[in-house]
Amino acid sequence: MKSRKRTPWMFSVEFIEREVRKLRSISDSELHSQTQELRRLKLSIPRKFLGGPAMRFGRNRFYALSVEALRREFGVTLRRVQISGAIGLSKRNVIEMNTGEGKTYTGVPAIAWHALTGDGCHVLTSNPYLAERDADSLRPVFERLGLSVGCVLPGKDASERRTAYQKDVCYGTASELGFDYLRDCLERGPRWDQYQAEPAATTAIEPEPVQLHRGFNAVVVDEADSVLIDEASTPLIIAAETQVLPETERLYRWCDQVASELELGRDFLLEPRKLQAHLTDVGASKVILRRVPSELISQGSEEVLEQVERSVVARHLLKLARDYIVSDDEITLVSAATGRRLKGRKWQQGLHQAVEIKEGLTPSGDTKTTAAITIQEYFKLYKHISGMTGTASAAKRELSKFYRLGVRKIPPNVPCARRSIRPKVFRRWDEKVEAIICSTKKAVEEGRAVLIGTPSVETSESIANAFHSAQVSFQLLNAKQDAEEARVVAEAGQVGAVTIATNMAGRGTDIVLSDAVREAGGLLVIATEVHASKRIDQQLAGRSARQGDPGEFELIVSLEDEIWRTSGRNPQPLMRTGVRQFYRLQRSIEVQQRRERARAFKAGKRHRSRFLDAGFDPQLEVGG
Repeated sequence: MKSRKRTPWMFSVEFIEREVRKLRSISDSELHSQTQELRRLKLSIPRKFLGGPAMRFGRNRFYALSVEALRREFGVTLRRVQISGAIGLSKRNVIEMNTGEGKTYTGVPAIAWHALTGDGCHVLTSNPYLAERDADSLRPVFERLGLSVGCVLPGKDASERRTAYQKDVCYGTASELGFDYLRDCLERGPRWDQYQAEPAATTAIEPEPVQLHRGFNAVVVDEADSVLIDEASTPLIIAAETQVLPETERLYRWCDQVASELELGRDFLLEPRKLQAHLTDVGASKVILRRVPSELISQGSEEVLEQVERSVVARHLLKLARDYIVSDDEITLVSAATGRRLKGRKWQQGLHQAVEIKEGLTPSGDTKTTAAITIQEYFKLYKHISGMTGTASAAKRELSKFYRLGVRKIPPNVPCARRSIRPKVFRRWDEKVEAIICSTKKAVEEGRAVLIGTPSVETSESIANAFHSAQVSFQLLNAKQDAEEARVVAEAGQVGAVTIATNMAGRGTDIVLSDAVREAGGLLVIATEVHASKRIDQQLAGRSARQGDPGEFELIVSLEDEIWRTSGRNPQPLMRTGVRQFYRLQRSIEVQQRRERARAFKAGKRHRSRFLDAGFDPQLEVGG
């Protein structure tokens, strides 16, 4: 029988493990001294030799020091698979590790290695809570290695943010760091060529940049597929709000009233995936022939028709508690991919105001874009990118195309013991909910815990109402309670716990099972719909059976689910094909979404090239 070929990767893991055993006898001061010695080594090697044997030896030696620092601080020794993952993060890779395999600790050696030379390393998480949690919990480990730690959070002023960016390791979210970059671009001004010629030229009057003074050395992205792929479809935009003129507000209200009287199919057609409505000739004639208030006569007919179409979209395609929530008399958008609130984001060109009118709110001012950047363009600023997630393989092509990242799958430390229950398909939504309640009650009677995943705030609340009527106790976790995520998720592994959550809620926090739940069969995860992306289904399933624990995954769907409503297709004739038809539709949606992201990527490249050639900052000349 042939022995398995030993790769350089395996030799590195074995070397690190040997070095860790040797380091257990040294003092803390000696550990710090060896760290500083390796810092000098890394600084002394020319960049063109950074991938050579000397640097590889230095990296492995430093990784051993990092593993020992983790052991001394937390009593945790990284396993082989975690060390292998950390090595993957030293290169341009997204490592795929199952839920519960310890990605937070896995990232420490690579993050510290990238930050060792003093150029800094940014660590991006999926929400501010996780950024603050990881920065605070891992700070003692990094300080043992002679590295400082900062964190950029919402609400911090420019001085606090500037201080955080000056640290060796800086935690935050993609949106926080991206908006800081755009604000620096606004302060810098539009002349890119002048800035490139004199990047350090400042006067006493000019404000000091928050982020640009340090540059972009390295970034490690947690939940990388969510940040780099799912959120990449929405650009980061800074917009100046204009005051609403009285005649503009009257136009919004008049168009909303007209839209409420139009009939689907006769007066207008909908394109749910593109979030568009189109007036038919009959509908357009009905609007034009309608008596227009005298104060709106000055408005062009084309502008009126377009705003009516936006009001139709607001009424028929955008739903409260699914696409947005109302908080403090303001419309807050909700991410379809994550179920989280998108604070500070607004729909453009009158659509946001149409939703405000529909909800009985005073319309806010329209916005004019002053600075914008796509996620792809922002991450291209970094010299080195790497990331971690549990579902990278499905996004392998896009990660390679957009970011030149490889994907390395790390095997689990213990084989996964998850059992999949045969999917159930029902005709009606209420039949599906009844089946979900039945499965939940059975699991609770057995002494297990249940997590019920939903695609939106609206669905989570509808299911919660049904559970309340059935007198089943539960915890609800969605975009309205995001501050409670960690507490609710931490309790989700106890006997009889039932948690109803949007698909991404609590991601990044492990569901730790009690011994009684583990003995009773583990966590039951119920998916209530097939999502638009297979990766989200995989992420939800991955919440059960972590680290060799027992667990089950069950899919319960209906022909009235959101995936069919937004597709515009009729699933009724396909009942006999069962869940296969759901997955076929899912694949077609994924193909469409990939094409849209590819088009946006190409458009962004053309835009950037055009303005750089003219000597202007492409982030500030949006639509110029």
